[in-house]
Amino acid sequence: MVPPVANWLVDLVNMQSTGSPDMSDRRAVGLAFVYGVCLVVAMQTLIGLVAAAVWWRRMGGMRERT
Repeated sequence: MVPPVANWLVDLVNMQSTGSPDMSDRRAVGLAFVYGVCLVVAMQTLIGLVAAAVWWRRMGGMRERT
């Protein structure tokens, strides 16, 4: 993940944490992993959709010319 997104994720988890700011609790670490995986999957889906749209647009354009 890009650093600003990672920093936002850490801040989000720290806001939901109930422990001390110096030590993370088990719930905060679990939330960080879940949120991180969800963000990575969402970014991969978005990039895949854009790549598919570009692919089909370019390949469809080539078929129409021949």
